Amino acid sequence: MQTVHPALPAFWYGVQEFANPFLTLGYSAVIVWLTRYRWAGPVALLAPAGRMTASNYIGQSVIMMLLYTGYGLALADCIPPAGVVLLAVLTYLAQLRISAWWLRRHHYGPIEWVLRAATYGSLTRAAWVRR
Repeated sequence: MQTVHPALPAFWYGVQEFANPFLTLGYSAVIVWLTRYRWAGPVALLAPAGRMTASNYIGQSVIMMLLYTGYGLALADCIPPAGVVLLAVLTYLAQLRISAWWLRRHHYGPIEWVLRAATYGSLTRAAWVRR
């Protein structure tokens, strides 16, 4: 439940709720503008991971499951929050390098290829391997 500040008229909360979608669109537009015109070079380094989103998602889920649950090392209660963030960042950086390496040899990530094969109903090797 939202508490109302006594110095602020109640209708301002309605104005805020009305303005929120416009603020979201504004923030999104600024981010798109920055990534297209100001930070295009650094953002391009993230492109391989973006082209292999499903593979990276599954890979990161498996890695974190093996680190933190009883199926693997069971480190869930042993690592402080800063260590968890560090492991997540290191995992993502490793995935960036692996994605770039993979896409130099293949058109799609492994999960993306399976999804395409299931969607189109064909297992073509030509779409899988770069020549």
